[in-house]
Amino acid sequence: MWWITLFGPAYIERWRLETVERLGLARRRLANGGIAIWGAGTPPDPQASGTIAGYPHKRSFYDALGLETFIHEGLEIPEPGARVPTLANHARAVDPPPGFVPDG
Repeated sequence: MWWITLFGPAYIERWRLETVERLGLARRRLANGGIAIWGAGTPPDPQASGTIAGYPHKRSFYDALGLETFIHEGLEIPEPGARVPTLANHARAVDPPPGFVPDG
């Protein structure tokens, strides 16, 4: 996640719109059913934090969705779909192109 993060329809389905709409500073609904979330007003200085998880603008995301949902130091990679939608979840949430076969 960075200063602007896009969550597609499968993320909204997984975490519920009511939860996602409370994240960050501002939000904009997207035509595909996803949402763009501004975690910070401007891009943060990449050297401002000693860790990936240490940026203050990420706190509301971690509080609402759990630190283990996001890449950070010490993350133990879970099974596909344990924390975030799989490719198959994404394909079901949108109208995939003809012949598309998800691998997850």
